[in-house]
Amino acid sequence: MFRRSREPAAELSESGTSAKVHSGSFEQPEASEGQDRSDDAPGVSYADVLGLVGFAAASLAFLMASPMGYSTVNRIWAEDGPIFLSDALHGSIWENAFAAYAGYLHVPARLVAEVIAALPVGWWAAAIALISALIRVGIAIVAWFATSEYLHSRYWRYAVSFVVVTLPSGSPEVLNNLANLHWFLMFGAVLCSMWTTTTKLGLASRTLVLGAATLADPVTALVVVILLWRAIKGRRVHEWIALGVVLACAFLQGLAVLGGSRGAVLGVDISTLFHLYSLRVLYMSATGTSLAEYLYNVGPFVVLVVVGSVLVLLARGVLVAGPQRPLVAVCTVSSLVLYSVMMAYVPVGGPLVPGDELDAGYTGRYGVTASLLVLVAALAGWAARSNSRRQYWPLLPGFFLTVLYVWALISASLTPIPVTQPGWDVEAARLQSTCLSGAESSNASVEPAPWEFSVPCQSVLR
Repeated sequence: MFRRSREPAAELSESGTSAKVHSGSFEQPEASEGQDRSDDAPGVSYADVLGLVGFAAASLAFLMASPMGYSTVNRIWAEDGPIFLSDALHGSIWENAFAAYAGYLHVPARLVAEVIAALPVGWWAAAIALISALIRVGIAIVAWFATSEYLHSRYWRYAVSFVVVTLPSGSPEVLNNLANLHWFLMFGAVLCSMWTTTTKLGLASRTLVLGAATLADPVTALVVVILLWRAIKGRRVHEWIALGVVLACAFLQGLAVLGGSRGAVLGVDISTLFHLYSLRVLYMSATGTSLAEYLYNVGPFVVLVVVGSVLVLLARGVLVAGPQRPLVAVCTVSSLVLYSVMMAYVPVGGPLVPGDELDAGYTGRYGVTASLLVLVAALAGWAARSNSRRQYWPLLPGFFLTVLYVWALISASLTPIPVTQPGWDVEAARLQSTCLSGAESSNASVEPAPWEFSVPCQSVLR
């Protein structure tokens, strides 16, 4: 089950061929032709297990206990209350699970809301924050395994997982709430579409993320291109199964989209799109939301240096021969394509207004998936090994971007989220008081104002 090896090693198979063993991954050496591989246990070392457990604990502590994260523990955010919780309180799971909102399905968020609605009313805010944080940490751990074929060093894979948990771009809007889980699920789906695994746990994790992401956001269905190519090339049954799962979920999403009232609003032209992508993805993936405006006001030269540094790492990942090439290429292209498709639904309308370039309202949500993919591609480009000294100088942008990222992360994590409503403990106490007076229901306020939803007193007093 577990191995004691400390570093990836090359072992000689019985047929005399070299078989790579990637320490810390779900992968095992490929069986030689005609050889039966009956042992399907994950090849994970004790050190990897301890490392991942420690990483998960530290990540959960960061998301829940940092000043920014702790602000979410006693708050319910926007759609989590008036849409998902409200529907769970007033209808059955069979009515709600596949109910469309904003023109598409949010199945994972609705299923979690069904569980939370069964808890005592005073626990709802903390439960939403905790489950959302656990899902995000789970995606980070899946990313650690999914990139093992392309990043052989476990430390670079920890860096990938680290940015999934700490991404300062989009904070605090996407932190610890159900309404914005689909951005992280979509990112996980892209990596899972490239994940080569043959173990039961790996296949189950991969299929679960792909299915959940597609049922959370219809744009995820674009990964069928990657899955189809892998299925045709690899001719493995599990690749076709993954493709079938995504297609089935995409079909359900398609029914919801076609039956919904929201259509595509093509409010961005090509020049605006690349302007948005350069600033809100390439630039802000390294600077975060809080640091972006400060550096932007310093001058355009700073923006050019940051964007140029990211592009250098992306180019290095493609130009230097190595296993990272497919990861860099797929993540970079997926980042641009997914962001372009998502922005087609945003009525930006015409040229950018001066001062609106870093509008956090759009960056917070629509840039998360694209920023994560760019960061993974940049890390892979930084990790590429080269035998030429001339190809080592592009490593300097990696150190520069790391300083900016840590600066942005510290700035964001130490800043509590601005709030406009009383804490959920106050709201829960008021709900109980109102219901004890004989009311049948009461409205509960959530962040940001003026969002609120009706809570039946039978759910409050049970």
